Amino acid sequence: MVAIDVTETAAGSALLVARLHVDLCRLASAICPPGPPGAAHRRGAV
Repeated sequence: MVAIDVTETAAGSALLVARLHVDLCRLASAICPPGPPGAAHRRGAV
């Protein structure tokens, strides 16, 4: 049986997902109009 080292691939995947998340958040904030003041800080806000 051959052992496959996936640590480098897993780290790369996590970084890719994190960067995608940041890019999507920036895109959403650029497209969506801002809500009322303090709306993003309420409990349960998505």
